[in-house]
Amino acid sequence: MDYLERVAEREKQLDLLRVRQDADRDLLYQVKYIMEDKDKNTIADIINVTLPKLATFAKNVIAAMGKTVEQIVIESENPNFDTTYVERFQKAVFWTNDKKLRMLGKFPLKPFFDEQICIRGGMASLCVSQKKMVNISPRDFRFVTWENDDKGLEYFAYGLKSLRPQAQILAEYGIKVKGSQGQVLDVWDREHNEVWIDEKIVREQRHNFGFTPAVVEIVPSGSMLQDEGAIAHYGESIF
Repeated sequence: MDYLERVAEREKQLDLLRVRQDADRDLLYQVKYIMEDKDKNTIADIINVTLPKLATFAKNVIAAMGKTVEQIVIESENPNFDTTYVERFQKAVFWTNDKKLRMLGKFPLKPFFDEQICIRGGMASLCVSQKKMVNISPRDFRFVTWENDDKGLEYFAYGLKSLRPQAQILAEYGIKVKGSQGQVLDVWDREHNEVWIDEKIVREQRHNFGFTPAVVEIVPSGSMLQDEGAIAHYGESIF
């Protein structure tokens, strides 16, 4: 089974989680509520009003998280070791990465992850930093597919359920898709990276990291039960 099939099969298992994530998104966006009967037919002669309370609550929580400051504490048994240098180095890595994201017209890491944790119920990022290159690329948890084994993150895939503009695909991969949009599936595992565009593999390259260079974290709230359908309540949002 190739990764395109495997990721598609995994997404079937995550279907209930995706439905819940979409419902959480609609609450944030204040999608107009329409009252329906048990057969999903719109009830006539009803005035539907979408109140802003939940969206306001979400914005307040996300804003409050934005005011927090990460505390970095480095300890060493060597009294002559300069722990301040290490602390500054870590801050410099994230500052450099945020600068690169802003140049690309994307959001900095902290506000992006704050919203992901609150609304999606989890966060994910591709991390392929090397000595002279910082590359922490945040991904929308809604469109990340992953699986773990006894060694940790087995693979990390992004994009099966989302579309990218034709111009963006051409600029990044040098491939022109037929329509105005195309599907790009970017998969990383412990040995290599492969890219599928419109269900055709267009790139395959090996790496020597020895692990899948990505992070997936689920908010530890909601259900941890294992019965059928419980996955819809994994990593619940603030709603």
